[in-house]
Amino acid sequence: MPLIKKSEELRKEQNEKALQLINRFISEIVSDLMNNNAQILGREIAIACKKKEREVIKNLIAAGLPQNDVQVHVSQMRNKAAVELKKREKEEGKEKRKREERTEEIREVLVREEKAVEKGGKEEITPELRFQKQLRIKLEHAMYEICGEKIDLSPELKINLPLKTPMVITTMHQGSKREVILKEIHLKRFCDPTVVEVGKFIGLLEYKIKILDVEDQKNEIKNYTVIEKIQGRAVSTLKLHPFKTPVFEIQYFRELGKVMALSFICAIPDRTTDNIMYVRNINDIKIATYEFENAFSYLKHPSIACAQNTFNVNVSFFGRTIAKHKNDLREGFVGAFKLAENNKEEILGNIREFAKNTNNPIILNQVKKAITINPDEVFNQITSKSKEFKEDFEWVYEMLKNAISAVEGTGSDGVYKRKYRPLDSRGKPGGLVRIPKCGKLYLLNDLQGDVNLFLKFFEDNPKLISELANNTAYLVMAGDMIHAQTEAGESVTELDLLEAVMLLKTRFPNNVYYMLGNHCLGEILGDGILPIYKKGKTTEQKYFEKLIMEKYGDNYKKIHEGYIDFLKHLALIAITENGIIISHTGPIHGWNIKDTSESLEKFRNIFVNGYGKDNKDLYQMLWNRFGESFILDGIGYDSEDIEKFITAMKAKFMIVGHTPCRGYCFHGKQMVVDPYGNEGGYLIIDLTDESITTEKLKAGFRKFKEDKPEKKIWELHQEIMKK
Repeated sequence: MPLIKKSEELRKEQNEKALQLINRFISEIVSDLMNNNAQILGREIAIACKKKEREVIKNLIAAGLPQNDVQVHVSQMRNKAAVELKKREKEEGKEKRKREERTEEIREVLVREEKAVEKGGKEEITPELRFQKQLRIKLEHAMYEICGEKIDLSPELKINLPLKTPMVITTMHQGSKREVILKEIHLKRFCDPTVVEVGKFIGLLEYKIKILDVEDQKNEIKNYTVIEKIQGRAVSTLKLHPFKTPVFEIQYFRELGKVMALSFICAIPDRTTDNIMYVRNINDIKIATYEFENAFSYLKHPSIACAQNTFNVNVSFFGRTIAKHKNDLREGFVGAFKLAENNKEEILGNIREFAKNTNNPIILNQVKKAITINPDEVFNQITSKSKEFKEDFEWVYEMLKNAISAVEGTGSDGVYKRKYRPLDSRGKPGGLVRIPKCGKLYLLNDLQGDVNLFLKFFEDNPKLISELANNTAYLVMAGDMIHAQTEAGESVTELDLLEAVMLLKTRFPNNVYYMLGNHCLGEILGDGILPIYKKGKTTEQKYFEKLIMEKYGDNYKKIHEGYIDFLKHLALIAITENGIIISHTGPIHGWNIKDTSESLEKFRNIFVNGYGKDNKDLYQMLWNRFGESFILDGIGYDSEDIEKFITAMKAKFMIVGHTPCRGYCFHGKQMVVDPYGNEGGYLIIDLTDESITTEKLKAGFRKFKEDKPEKKIWELHQEIMKK
């Protein structure tokens, strides 16, 4: 039954996709017919459908439809096109009648005016005055459509023709001010409506635009546009007014990110600080920008230069404050491209029409290319040239300071506050964490800088951050979130991952634990004492330092020191109240302590002897693997060691990482979890369950999904910080 249901759902999904594709093609066919023919007969419809048939079939097959269904949909195209054509003609007829009614109204007004002249008392209606009156009446109609109310313009209003520059027309209506922008346009080159439509589909405020056609003194048609003017204050003035608050700054940069995306997609070169405004009536910040006549000239104004210009002119008055809002800017920019991808067909439909009207097919290809780029790469390219983003790393230092404070366990008053991590004999946070019998435990380990696996983990568990905030879950990362497995895997995203771990620890200090791993120890001791190699002669530590230098430039030394300071404060081992030991690896070979209190005390004080190789117990708990060959090399343990260790700790199971396997494996009561490979994953454990078994641990294992994560690391950073 479930298979039948799944098959039905798949078929339904395929048919819905097919209908969307067919409707898009029919819309294109009808638009072409209406643009090219005065009278459209059934024969013309059939020919137009036949021309599109091959492309339609190709798209339907790509959507996964069976051949029979494809033929059914194709055979229905002609009838659907005829129905859509009638609908369009009917709508066009309504619009035509509306235009005729407006023209008749203008004619009646002018006739009345002329009769008044004949009777005396009125000045003669010259061709220029007639032109003015026509424009005025149509302007009132346009304002009615924009404002939703009848607007009567002041009789004293004088429109100086010809309009060499845009004119702001202001009128008061029922106690509120109404403003529009009037300007003369060349209809075929007028791209503002197209740009505004694209803006609407990427999340920007939509404002209304109306186009007028008026006969001038020489009986030639002149085209004008009436553009709704958003009531508000340019945000560049917020610096001088009490509206400037952190909340408004955050929203400002998100909106600016969208405007940058619009500038990139439509190649808009001349954005100004009037791009974004504080809109009084809704107490909000929105785009309110006009004048797009230079848009879509990609050869003259490259997209990246347009986005760069928009960024530069809109952040200068914020100064170094912008460094705090890089993620807000990114959220707006990347989010706009996500919406563009979701609304791709609607956007391209508008662009296709504009490209046809302007006889410039290159525009369509340029927009297609623009909305399919990698927005993160473009964003990095734009912001990499920003002096403020390059030099202001105060937020990184603050993050490091907060993360170190979180693992140290002290508050602002210097008093130790970590209830689950006892102090050692020196009065410092010890090597042991005790996790209570409450909620769930998520175990993740050995990601070694793989940001995709990290993001997949949070996508698979979308409620985890809320659970941490509500104290109903614990997250333990059992070592080695740094140092990529291969040289090809080295990327600055490894640092983003580590910083996400720090943010998690800062936000949820009693519920998140990053445990020490052998790669962490390698960073603490440095490659002079404990070099770790991939292949060749370059150490892991050198690669890590290179990444920090790449991301943070001249600040890398101080930030590197901060990372190491954070790693020095990590615990070594965790034990849950329901009897599970968690560590990077281990146990210690030749374990001979039987007393539980003494065993726990050993790990509480594990760091009293430092981090060097002389601390053999620490070294084994970070490097040991299961098996006789490893024991001979001095970095191994066997089944007897596991049994003695678990018994001494009064535990039921031990869970470790470090050793590669296919997802997971068991050595008696020890479970090894590996995140890598086709079988790789992580573990979820019920902390309230006092009867943990091998089968329950197996059931708690979750494989990582094969597809790439949709979430970005900066989105995760923001999600953590919002909590």
